[in-house]
Amino acid sequence: MNKVVTIHLDGREYSLEEAAYDALRAYLDAAKLTLLQNPDKDEIIKDLEQAIGAKFNSYLNPHKNVVTKLDVDTVLLEMGPVSAEGGTTSEGESDKSSGTTSRKRLYRINEGRWIAGVCTGLAEYFNLDVALVRIVFVVLTFLTHGFMGLVYIILMIIVPAARTPKDFESAAGMPPVTAQELVDRARKGFEDFANSSEWQTWHANWKTNSRAWKAQHRAWKHAQKQNWKYQHHPRSQSFLSELNGFIWSMFGLLIMLFVLWYLYHHVQLIQQFIDFLHTTWDSLFQAITNALPKE
Repeated sequence: MNKVVTIHLDGREYSLEEAAYDALRAYLDAAKLTLLQNPDKDEIIKDLEQAIGAKFNSYLNPHKNVVTKLDVDTVLLEMGPVSAEGGTTSEGESDKSSGTTSRKRLYRINEGRWIAGVCTGLAEYFNLDVALVRIVFVVLTFLTHGFMGLVYIILMIIVPAARTPKDFESAAGMPPVTAQELVDRARKGFEDFANSSEWQTWHANWKTNSRAWKAQHRAWKHAQKQNWKYQHHPRSQSFLSELNGFIWSMFGLLIMLFVLWYLYHHVQLIQQFIDFLHTTWDSLFQAITNALPKE
């Protein structure tokens, strides 16, 4: 049994295991101490919390709403340490690192998908409108007599789905957001950083992922609430089900009687048949009565 701590990062609420909370708090406290003399300390810490929260979102889903110690360790390793000074990486190493981290890779993106996220992944990879990619797939499927449908199934099997922040960054061809990158950007000027196309793209993706996660979380909470009601009030649920079944049975019976009445009064053949049955029954009843011994 693990103790869970609720925290707020950039105005959003997250539930962390106690060990995960301790690790995150130590990291942020060390960052604040390192940036104590930095005039942009508050902005950097805010961006740092926002980036960490965005990475936490990739580990949460309707079946998992608590960030574990392993998740925090992975996120903090991706963020890297915070340094008060700018990066000291040499130019050659920087170019090499940038070329490695910014290389695009094809992923299936589940956010906004219709089937398996293949078209959304291709749209992100080629920087196209996802609606255009879907139209091309449909048209080619008809022109190739279904061959492109087979291609879609193959891509659905062999192309991995983007699950972690690193996957989304690779899908967009963006360098990973690290703590040192936030410090360096703050040193170059917060306005240039906020208006940069890379940050706007990353921030837009983060907002989209956050909205999708919030919708999934609300659906999961609603399902949990309904399950709790059913578990704690099974009789009321059973009574309502039986009442609903009884009402529908009576409704069906009324419809059947109405159909019989309509057929009897409007279909002459059926009316003659029913009259024949009625006359036959009266004759049979009279014969049985006459055959009985009289006192």
